[in-house]
Amino acid sequence: MLVLVSTRYTRTIITTYIPEIQRKVFEMLMTKPALLLDYLEGLLEDRRDSESNETLALYIALLCKLEPEKVVSELMNNFYPLDEIVELCRINKAFDAVAYICERQGNYAEAIKLYTEIFLEECIKCFGKFTKNKENISGNTSQVFSPLERAEQVKTLESKLS
Repeated sequence: MLVLVSTRYTRTIITTYIPEIQRKVFEMLMTKPALLLDYLEGLLEDRRDSESNETLALYIALLCKLEPEKVVSELMNNFYPLDEIVELCRINKAFDAVAYICERQGNYAEAIKLYTEIFLEECIKCFGKFTKNKENISGNTSQVFSPLERAEQVKTLESKLS
């Protein structure tokens, strides 16, 4: 497959000379998500305005799975059909992107709820690292919380914030 040599050259050949097989290229690359993502990135750089919503949605779904830290910035900098994209982000657990979309659509209550959950999860991760470091230093395991205890802590914090 030519795409294994260069996604850029393959994309140029396909879009210039045989655009009617674009869908087949997508189908063939579905088993190689990283290559498909690279192919789509280049395609969107060249012709973002003329791409279908289906192609845009496929790109965001792959971005959620392979490079989730880039999703929000992609949504901020380019046009996407947000009603379709929000569910893809939710399914792929890109909750920061879901929160951003909710905010853009004026659903501020949902956005704040999601941002709060994200914040709490980050606090728990940091707390987990802190307790692990403390355990390594002191050898005391009494401060390390089980996942069940962490879930209870999150519920307690959420109820205090409500």
